[in-house]
Amino acid sequence: MQAHDPLLQGLRIAAFASVAALSFAAFAGGDKAKMMDSDGDGKVSASEHAAGAKSMFAKLDANADGNVTAAEMDAGHTGMKKEGGMTSAQKIAIIDGDGDGQLSAAEHTAGSASKFAKMDADGDGFATDAEMQAGHEEIGKQDRMTTKDDTSR
Repeated sequence: MQAHDPLLQGLRIAAFASVAALSFAAFAGGDKAKMMDSDGDGKVSASEHAAGAKSMFAKLDANADGNVTAAEMDAGHTGMKKEGGMTSAQKIAIIDGDGDGQLSAAEHTAGSASKFAKMDADGDGFATDAEMQAGHEEIGKQDRMTTKDDTSR
């Protein structure tokens, strides 16, 4: 498949969770919903999720150039357990729309928004801790399948 193939692009967007899940785990130390729930109402709105994703991106972008490389992601996740057995480079490749080997702020923002929409299972505009956990698990499975499919070609 070519990088511009709509099916592959859809899979890349759907597979965003591995990058974001690791980012949120690094940022929050585990409880993603509580970390992002800035108003303390017990659920995460799309704007709270976007703010958490933006903050994590800024923390990972060590040289503040507006892009996160695999090396920056690795450094940001030092000491964390690997999720899904994927390398940082593989996670970036899943949503690297322009194929430059790094994750831009725009790619991260788009992937995060797509991920939030998938996690909001009941469509109420909020994600509970349970929805976030289930969403991360499901999208993580899609990531691993996408990565396996891409490397088997």
